[in-house]
Parts: sequence; structure tokens; C-alpha cells
Amino acid sequence: MKPRPHREKFDAARREIFLDLLRKGVRRTQACKKAGISRPTFNKCMNNNKKFAAEVAQAETDANELVEQAMFSSALKGNVTAQQVWLYNRDPDRWSDKRNSQLDIQKFEFEVGEFKKALEELDALKAKVKQR
Repeated sequence: MKPRPHREKFDAARREIFLDLLRKGVRRTQACKKAGISRPTFNKCMNNNKKFAAEVAQAETDANELVEQAMFSSALKGNVTAQQVWLYNRDPDRWSDKRNSQLDIQKFEFEVGEFKKALEELDALKAKVKQR
């Protein structure tokens, strides 16, 4: 078995490299590798250092906001999918994908019941017409 390479201490410089990578959208495990730290070291810092955990959360939020801004720009340029995603998420009461809406079971059962009742009435009318 190969010996594992010794990783350097997770000092301030490595933390800044790590956080910069997260801000650019690099995932945590890959950022650990590129910053020269192990994932367990990262996890330990996350659990023991609330300030660092908040910085990680902010860095990941920054990356998401870059994508959000790019999507918004794309929507303004006419990208219909980007427009839909934006509207579905920003104003779901007015804009929603009706193909993915939830079925209202009670309403469905009521409508089926009404339909059955109408069919029975129609059958009764047919029977009356045949008797004449």
C-alpha cells in the first residue's frame, strides 16, 4: 500500500485558496484536493470553527449568485428556458409549470362521482326514450 502524501497544515493561506475555489463553483472535495488538504481536515474545521463554516456557506452562495446572474442575463437575451426557471422560482403563484402540478385527489374524486351520476341519469333517460 502506498503511503498517503503528507498534507500541509490548513493555514490561513490554504483557507483563502480553498474559499476562492468555492467562490468559483468548485465542489468541496475538489477544492480540498486543489488546496492541499484532506477532506477529514476540512470536515474537522467545519465542525470546530463556526466562522469558517459561515465563510464556506458564503463562498458557495457567491458561486450560486454568479450562476443566477448568468441565467438572468441569458433570460433577458431571449433564452426561454432561463426565463421559465426565473419566473417559476421567483413568482411561483403566478408562474408554474402546469405539467408538474399536484393532482387534487378530493377534487378528482368529486368530479368522477359527478361524472358517474351524470352517466346514470343519461342511462335513465335512454331507458325512458326506449319505452316510448
